Order: sequence, then C-alpha cells, then structure tokens
Amino acid sequence: MKNLFNPDNPIMNFIGKLLDCFFLNILWVITSIPIITAGAATTALYYCTIKLAKDEPMALFTDYFHSFKLNFIPATKLTVILLIIGGVLGTDAYIFLHIKMPVLLWCIGMGLLALFTIFYTIVLLYVFVLLSHFDNSVKNMICNAFVVGIRFIFCTIIIASIHFIVFFITIKLFFPLLFLGMGFIAFLSSYFLKNIIFYIEESQNKRGRVNE
Repeated sequence: MKNLFNPDNPIMNFIGKLLDCFFLNILWVITSIPIITAGAATTALYYCTIKLAKDEPMALFTDYFHSFKLNFIPATKLTVILLIIGGVLGTDAYIFLHIKMPVLLWCIGMGLLALFTIFYTIVLLYVFVLLSHFDNSVKNMICNAFVVGIRFIFCTIIIASIHFIVFFITIKLFFPLLFLGMGFIAFLSSYFLKNIIFYIEESQNKRGRVNE
C-alpha cells in the first residue's frame, strides 16, 4: 500500500500529471479568453506539457506564465495572422458550399481549398510548439512549422488524430473529459513532440559546432 502512494510509483506519477493537465487546461482557457492571446496561452501550455512528457521538473504556474510573458508579442502576431487566414479559408468554404458555380470551377476551388486547409492545419499544430522552445521571426516560424510538419508527417498525423479523437470522445462519449481538454491533448501530443524538439536542438548544436 505504501508503494501505491509513493510519488515515484508510475500510477501515482501519471495521476499527478493528469492533475497538472487539469490545472493547465484551466490556465489555458482563462488566458485564451481575449482570443488574440490564445497563441501565447498555447505556447505556454506546450512549454509545460513537453516538460511533463520529458519528466523534467516543472513549477506549473511559474513556468506557464514565464513562457506566456516571454513569447506574448510573437505569439500574438502569429495569432492575428492565423485568425485572418482562418477567416479567409472559412469565407471561401462558405462561398463554395452556398453559391452555385460551374462544376469544374467548383471542383478546382474545393481542391485548392482542401490543400490550403491542410497546410494551415499543419502550421497550426506546430507553430506555437516551436515558439515555446525556439527564437525566430514570425515568417520563419510559420515556414519552419510547415517544414517540420511535412518532415515528420507520421507524427503530424498522430497529433492531428489525438486532437480529433479527444474532441470526439468528449462530445459524443464522455463529456467530463472537457475538464482536461487542451491540457490533456497537449500532454499526449508532447510525447511525440519532445522527440521532434530534441532532433531540432541536436541539429542546431551540430551546426553550431561546425561553425565554430
């Protein structure tokens, strides 16, 4: 029984991480309320969940707000840009679904819209994750997010599936999962993202040693 409640016990360790996900989800929701701060909130969320996935020490509130403040300006710029692009894609989708047009034009338009939506989704999955660990310009962050998403396409599919499956289970099967929400999604995704972050860091270190 003593071993069961030992913090080093794998079961207790996992329960502790789920509790962290609960509080991280609350922080993420609260700090995302103005909408344009959602990017900074997501950056802070992944900064913490990747630490959890790596089993690194984490001071939940301190680390969250450290990342939130540190990346607030670039994350907000990215959020505004992505909201505008998302709005354009949403408007285009409405037009193609509600306005009559020649079949050929409709097929070409929908095909391009689907392609750009995939590109947009890939950037959305990675850009705030990369911002949580690397410094770069907004333009380069967007480009790098897309390149990383294509380079690690298998992980991209898994991470996108995690988002879809958790949302589906929450809405259709187990609504209380909402209380873990994005904290839980980010935590599960971080088990794959931590390897990508490690790969990028190692690549940067190798380039640094070559340039010395």
